[in-house]
Amino acid sequence: MGERHAYSTAFSRDGKHLYAADIDGDKLDAYRYRSDNTQPLQAGTVCDAGFVTGAGPRHMVLSPEGEYAYVITEMVGEIEAITVNDNRLTLRGKVKLNGGLDSAEAKSGGAVILRPSGRYLIATNLRYRKPTTGIKNC
Repeated sequence: MGERHAYSTAFSRDGKHLYAADIDGDKLDAYRYRSDNTQPLQAGTVCDAGFVTGAGPRHMVLSPEGEYAYVITEMVGEIEAITVNDNRLTLRGKVKLNGGLDSAEAKSGGAVILRPSGRYLIATNLRYRKPTTGIKNC
């Protein structure tokens, strides 16, 4: 296994957990956060969510209520929907970016944001040169 590389992070709504998209490890890691500890982050692999090898989870966002996480993968160009239940992460489904085109250029997921209402999920692509809008009604 290569080095861990947390590309993006987000705290749970209650502030007790930190989720990190590990682009090199193909995982969404869940850590317990205790500000009163010398080492405030405590790893707990039972809560992690794994992706297919080489997916490259890059950016993530949590829904307003914290019950869903959405992660964009850089190398396979998908958005993964993940349920967050008792701070356990479970992969639930995915949507291909750019209509499922198969070129490396089309599969290059960049960032993902969620409107404050939680209704629209917006994705970007790092390499695709044609003007596209990736908006999903949640």
